[in-house]
Amino acid sequence: MIKINERYYIDADTHCYVLREKKQIQDESSKNYGNYIYKDLGYYVTIEQAINGFIKKALREYISTEDEKSIADLKKEFKKLQDFIKKLDLDI
Repeated sequence: MIKINERYYIDADTHCYVLREKKQIQDESSKNYGNYIYKDLGYYVTIEQAINGFIKKALREYISTEDEKSIADLKKEFKKLQDFIKKLDLDI
């Protein structure tokens, strides 16, 4: 599994790439309370699609916060995500 950041990962099997989110179990009545699980967010044919899936997820999350944002703010966030991906130096 490849760690994108503290929350998102990319995994793979013989057929596809899987974008996963690391989540902590919050249900106090669960015997697994406090443990971490990986939730599948999407299945992709190429690694590029998986990375684009991460960017889309991050942008949706950014937009969905209650703070009012402008198109300029969205452009800045998108640029920030692009720069983050470039720093990974994946050469794909």
